[in-house]
Amino acid sequence: MEILDLLDEIIKIIKDFIREIFDYDVKKDRKKEIIEIKKEMGEIKKERVEIIEKKDEIKMTEVKTFKDLENEVIKPKICASCGGCVSICAINNINAIKMKNGTPEFIESDEQICLECGLCYHFCPRTTSLNTQLTEAYACKDPVGSYKKLTWAQTTDPEILKVCQDGGIVTSLVKYLLDTKKVDGAIVNIATSNWKSFPTIVTSSDQLLKSAGTRYSITSSLNIFKNPKIASSPDKYDDVDIPSIIELLELSDFDYARLAFVGCPCHVTAVRKMQVRKIRPANTIKYVIGLFCMENFTYTDLMKKMFEQKLNLSVDNIKKVNIKKNFLITLKDDTVKEVPMKEVEGAIRSNCLFCPDFSNVYADISVGGIAAPQNHSTVFIRTEQGEQLFAKALSEGFIAEYRATPENISKLRERSLKIINRMSNVKTERASKNLQETKR
Repeated sequence: MEILDLLDEIIKIIKDFIREIFDYDVKKDRKKEIIEIKKEMGEIKKERVEIIEKKDEIKMTEVKTFKDLENEVIKPKICASCGGCVSICAINNINAIKMKNGTPEFIESDEQICLECGLCYHFCPRTTSLNTQLTEAYACKDPVGSYKKLTWAQTTDPEILKVCQDGGIVTSLVKYLLDTKKVDGAIVNIATSNWKSFPTIVTSSDQLLKSAGTRYSITSSLNIFKNPKIASSPDKYDDVDIPSIIELLELSDFDYARLAFVGCPCHVTAVRKMQVRKIRPANTIKYVIGLFCMENFTYTDLMKKMFEQKLNLSVDNIKKVNIKKNFLITLKDDTVKEVPMKEVEGAIRSNCLFCPDFSNVYADISVGGIAAPQNHSTVFIRTEQGEQLFAKALSEGFIAEYRATPENISKLRERSLKIINRMSNVKTERASKNLQETKR
């Protein structure tokens, strides 16, 4: 019996020992698990803190404002004078800046009215903001951008042909839109008798004829939304405010206006930046017709110093100016004076030397006289909207395409692309070089 009791005692001791060992391992493993869990929780907490700090950092990041635009774009003389910053500030009821002599500036000297929202900086064609979105939206390819068709065309309207620059395509396309009521008006540039130009909204074909041709001087086309000018008659242009536009267009809200827009690459870039973010006032623009542009000239340097003083030409006697290989000046008696481009280089706006876009890559339709047959325009049809516009204007007899044998068309296409590619590359490289020099 004693032996049995002894064995029971031994078994009990062994069981207790085993249990203690097992419990220890369990506790050890459990403790290890708890440590791991705490460690993971610590990492999660750390990541959460980092996320909060990043959010706070983003919130505290300084928004690029008009002051930055002044320092980065306006003071270095990179500003395109498109008026985009002023228009977006005005039509969104901020009214902090204005255009003065082609340059944006604060309305109030104390700058208190500015909300520092960053809209002006964001949509400036000279900042890189939204460039990636634009490239994706318009599938841009260097150097001439994406396009559905390259063609050459001419107006069928004899009145437009009398006053147009090359083939009269821009004027004819806008005429089609106005005559068929596709738009309520068109933002264009009109020249006065002394060749100064300003943006205006035309609402009829009669008013439109005043805008035909090229002046090679920049205007703040987008400033039209702040200080609109309606061409109330072929010879009268009245400064009016936004309510007058509403009344003229017989619309209950200006946001519902349907406008066509004609502009240089800098103007079009500003419009497209607004449109890609669905920002007023670009919501009113339904068709964008872009002009080829190598550079523009300052009015005083070109018209006064070059034409009047150096060439002894009266500005009042000039009928048309054009750039082909050289600068061509057509007088009212139809005589043509040819001036080497080197002689007018001093009149080029320094601002234009920072623009990389020659063929207006973001337009619905891009038009220029470069590499076109005589009295025709070269046309890039880029978007579906542009394709429909061109096809309708063509089918309804507003314009006519250049006709030639397939072989000659092929040669013309090859020649045109070669010239436009070259000019596009020259402008892009020039802009890149000049921008790099401003950063030194």
